[in-house]
Amino acid sequence: MKEIVKIAHPLREITLEYDRSKPELPCEKEIVAMLLLRYDYLYEIKKDQDKLLYELRELEDELDAEAIRFKITETDILTKHKEISFYATDKNNVELMAEAKVGYLDLLNRIMEDQETIITPLQKRTVAFGAAMSELHKRNYREDGFDGVDEEEFSKKDVEVAEQWENGTMDCFKFEDADEALKEEWHSINIRQKEANIFVDKHIAYNEQLKITYGLSEEIKSILTNFQDREDVLNCSISESYANGTGDLKKRPFYIISPEDPRIKAAKQNYGAGMGTEGIPQITFNTSVKDVRNLNANGIVEQLALLQHFPALLEKLVFTCYANVVKEDGTILKIEELRGDPLAMEWYSKFRALKCSMFFFESRDVRAYIQIGDMKFEKADIQPDRVGLTGDNLQEVCQRLYDACHFFMVFCHNTGFDPIPYIDSILAESGLPIPLEEVIADFNEDLASGDIKITSTLV
Repeated sequence: MKEIVKIAHPLREITLEYDRSKPELPCEKEIVAMLLLRYDYLYEIKKDQDKLLYELRELEDELDAEAIRFKITETDILTKHKEISFYATDKNNVELMAEAKVGYLDLLNRIMEDQETIITPLQKRTVAFGAAMSELHKRNYREDGFDGVDEEEFSKKDVEVAEQWENGTMDCFKFEDADEALKEEWHSINIRQKEANIFVDKHIAYNEQLKITYGLSEEIKSILTNFQDREDVLNCSISESYANGTGDLKKRPFYIISPEDPRIKAAKQNYGAGMGTEGIPQITFNTSVKDVRNLNANGIVEQLALLQHFPALLEKLVFTCYANVVKEDGTILKIEELRGDPLAMEWYSKFRALKCSMFFFESRDVRAYIQIGDMKFEKADIQPDRVGLTGDNLQEVCQRLYDACHFFMVFCHNTGFDPIPYIDSILAESGLPIPLEEVIADFNEDLASGDIKITSTLV
């Protein structure tokens, strides 16, 4: 007696046929169970794929809209690049270049805002989608069987059933039809996976669009730098000679950040783009309240360390820089408002990650906080306008100041900038018993003995 058995399954219905005049063999039950596991496994993949493809359609619509939106930015940058390139051909176009630079900086601010609010979130979603699709692909092509059942075991069981077909109750051809139907579903999943390829191509084109536009923006910075740097304060030819392998190794400065580091070029372009007709008279570092709370001064320390590659700029910025704290509402807390604040003092002390950082700041308060901001003092030692130094505290501050002066000698060595007058000024200002001659003699002795080693967390 023939019986048609239909097994409902969310992937697709399975139809089998049995001859009920014969007993069902154990191998038949086992292979049907394995087939159902395969259906279950593939159904889970298809279900996850449906979710991802729905997300893909949303992502693709978003990418299409963003590519159209960014086309405006691309056109604006190209126009500004042509304008600034033209003005740069004549050094007398100072006013025209200044006006064009304002337009570029406004455009750059718009790009940076778009990067944060639109581009970066879209890129993150795209990366997450790609990772999910890749994981789905792995699940669909498992080495132990594309559908989660060991393929070798399934094949052995299939052979066993076929060998006993005369004694078995299950119609082998109907079973093979069900297995083929599963393969059709698997093939359908593979085809649908390829829908993502269209999005991938669009995303590659969009990234190329970003790359070209950002590249033009960097070129604009270089053009502005070359046009505005009339005093050549951004000359980093010494550093470049070591980056390209032509520098005299016997005269190599003790670089904290390697000459090959891309941050040097970025710093030059950023300084140049922000430079006015008066050059760079001073630099103000603005940091967030959050960074102060977290005692994070890494960004400022890095910018100071980069000055080693620009000796002329280094000379201009000694004792001229400011460090302000920007509140959440955009208002600025100047050093006068932070005077005596324990947290701010400790934050300033983190600048000592670059031991000579005190030499770059105009404010005596900042210079003092860099040196002693993390130290503990007795109440009796603290006066309204000064801190009394005695005993261990006096010894510690002397050591820190000596280290700062010695390291400034190291920092400036072979750069072409002479730090000695500024070290002399700092020592005289401090009134501490540290002779300039001792700092110079110790440095020369360390230099001659090869004891100067540079280790930095900024590399």
